[in-house]
Amino acid sequence: MTQAIGSPAIDKVFSQGSNLGNFVLAEKIGTGGIGIVFRAFHRILNYEAAIKIHQHFSENEIIGVAFLQSANYLSQLNHPNIVRLHDYGFSQGHAYMAMEYIDGQTLNKIIPSTQTKEWTRIASEYFTQLLSAVRYAHNCVYLDLAGEQVTGIIHGDIKPQNIFISKNGNSLKLNDFMIPDVQEYLGKEIPDFEKLLAPYVKPLSRKERARLVKKMDVRLTEAFGTPRYMPPEQWDGKVSVKTDIFTLGATFYEMLTNCSPMDLFKGVKPTKVNPFVPKWMEEVIITAMQPDPSARYYSVAEIESTFREHIEKPSKNTINFMIKEMLMGDKIDIKMGDLSNVNGQIFIGKFNEVVANLNNVGQPDFAEALKTLKDAVMVSKHISDENKKEHIEVINQIGEEAAKDKPNKTLLKIMGDGLLSILKGIPDIAKAAAAVIPFLPQ
Repeated sequence: MTQAIGSPAIDKVFSQGSNLGNFVLAEKIGTGGIGIVFRAFHRILNYEAAIKIHQHFSENEIIGVAFLQSANYLSQLNHPNIVRLHDYGFSQGHAYMAMEYIDGQTLNKIIPSTQTKEWTRIASEYFTQLLSAVRYAHNCVYLDLAGEQVTGIIHGDIKPQNIFISKNGNSLKLNDFMIPDVQEYLGKEIPDFEKLLAPYVKPLSRKERARLVKKMDVRLTEAFGTPRYMPPEQWDGKVSVKTDIFTLGATFYEMLTNCSPMDLFKGVKPTKVNPFVPKWMEEVIITAMQPDPSARYYSVAEIESTFREHIEKPSKNTINFMIKEMLMGDKIDIKMGDLSNVNGQIFIGKFNEVVANLNNVGQPDFAEALKTLKDAVMVSKHISDENKKEHIEVINQIGEEAAKDKPNKTLLKIMGDGLLSILKGIPDIAKAAAAVIPFLPQ
């Protein structure tokens, strides 16, 4: 393992019982290419954490600054399916992160060697949680170290080994986002990489360099993506929403087949290995893993739309029963038409008021997204006039609720999920519907 100059090997510095910041290390629970992981306890607050101690990152070096930037945005990620960052720091020449401790195991350890119908169902449920986490990251807004707002975080290394499953098996947690400024080192020739870090790391021997060039040593590539999950452009140093979409497809492929994702390009389709995989699900994987980024899904929301269309399939009455129950506080059986006004008119004037209210409370982007969706519904060739009226009234209700001082997030989620599950399956509306998703509670 290459180590930073002045940073002694981790095992010689930290062990069970060692103090690290405000934490006391318990047993070692993992070893990777860039360091080790301990289960630990906060000495004052007494909560449990997973402490990842890095071999390479020291405080006053370029890569240490990248580590700080990574900790900055990770601390602002708040999603039920993303591992939380509690703390970070530097100790005795090593950087560390204190992460949420997950009492469970990584996804790769529970993928069965023989596929079953039940596992296929469970895998699909896990994957929808993963989609929610990645969509949230791609659309989140956070403050950088200069206090400026930045939108969107790319994971860069989605794979089963970076996904935790809770001990009860109910929930999934995505971990190990790539360190942002280190991503720019991707695709550089090893000599350039070595030159860049020359002041900070021991030089590689000719033999070591040749081995790395030939085999893309995982000990380095763990920080920049993992070869068998990476799309072609990531080998050239390009990371984007589209690279995450590829690795999402690769991860789902492995979940459903227990095969290397690269087997897909050898003609091993999921249905060939797992007879319980429906054709539409196979097409999701194939589309996500297209070698050409432009041929993949445009966004994670598009994949979610496909899952809603084929798995959830909520009826109109069911959707609006839930909405009415939230609005009225009573369990009343209603029809979709009950959501329109008594005169059967489309409240365009009401919608303009909704837009104005959203603008007044500082949500102009949400207002614009709803306006685009409303316009798409109005001109759609695939929706009857009666259904247009119903959909626009729900759009109005979503906007009204979102503009309140204390919006009911549960109600917003129910209305949004219900409406979008219908609209995202309509060809001339799907894109406009997808643009609304980032503004709704997850």
